[in-house]
Amino acid sequence: MQSKYAKLILLALLIEVVAVGTAVFGQEQDKPVPQNLLSNPGFEEGAPGELPPGWFSGEWDPEADTVNAGTSELYTIELTADNPYAGGQAVLIRNLSLQEDFSRAALLSQSVDVSGRAGQRLVCSAKVRKEMTDENYGIAVLMLRLRNSGEEVGGFATISQLLTKPEATGWQSYQFQVDATEEMTKLEVWVVIFGNAQFWVDEISLVDLGETIPLNAGPRELSPRGLENLVALTRLLGYVRHFHASDEAAACDWDEFAVRAVDAIEPATDPADLAARLTELFAPLAPTLTVYVTAAGEPPAQDWWPEPLGPDANAVYYRHRGCSQISDMPSVYSTECISVPASTGGYANPALDPRQPFKADLGGGVSCRLPLAVFADG
Repeated sequence: MQSKYAKLILLALLIEVVAVGTAVFGQEQDKPVPQNLLSNPGFEEGAPGELPPGWFSGEWDPEADTVNAGTSELYTIELTADNPYAGGQAVLIRNLSLQEDFSRAALLSQSVDVSGRAGQRLVCSAKVRKEMTDENYGIAVLMLRLRNSGEEVGGFATISQLLTKPEATGWQSYQFQVDATEEMTKLEVWVVIFGNAQFWVDEISLVDLGETIPLNAGPRELSPRGLENLVALTRLLGYVRHFHASDEAAACDWDEFAVRAVDAIEPATDPADLAARLTELFAPLAPTLTVYVTAAGEPPAQDWWPEPLGPDANAVYYRHRGCSQISDMPSVYSTECISVPASTGGYANPALDPRQPFKADLGGGVSCRLPLAVFADG
């Protein structure tokens, strides 16, 4: 089995798969439901055993990035009434030969004209379920290919999960978003299946949320000051994200935060401006953080913690064993959130006492003082 999983991992790296958990966008009651830009998204058109009308089917070679249209010798793609997610039908994709061939993939796709939607946020989603055993396994990938006047631009925007756990049954949700640019004229929604497991696909959607977002600026040279600012940002982001055990930091969408942070921090004009911007940016996540101009010296410590501490107070901190990332695959690395009674003072080392903050030079003329542990009620 190890060789089988190794193939899946190598394949995931080849197509730049990004693994994510299930997510659902909520709709406010006073907003209309966004229109699905795809035709036949729930596969209710057509008859069982047929190809779904409005959709392209074929095979994809990920290494050569070539597509062969029409009937496949390896896969079959057809409508089925077998336990759809919604409505009366779904699409069934299966391997005819049960060969362990991961050099080719079944492809179900549809092209959508998105010209005129520059500055709009689009969300792509799909429902997928599988039938898989130790000898019958595979990968499902949902992706967008971004094209400009028939030519691909920007590679893939992808979302997927390695569906390799036999116990993970039932319908699973996959979703991601992309912001339309002025150059983008066409999006191709792709559902890609590798391996010899059976997959059912239903309720694919591409919707325009109607949210106007600022268009990305074009490429430009990064100034020396801007580079120093971003170095300081990345160092502080790493400290807060991985070592500051606040509830706010744990709940943060760090991908969205990082994108927003670059726009906020890069323009800082000097160390004082940089310290002020970093303080404002991180305040909701780490209110006990202090960022200051290095040349001015460390400011007096602030008394954040009440004395004496309550009898139920705990000190909470992270314990990392290597760099642990969210994955379906087993790992020797792990991250734990440790809570110890604050009254005992039984910290593994002084740095884990919230009253003894970590200190670091961030570059760009600024430094930080950050408690790695925080006090919390028991």
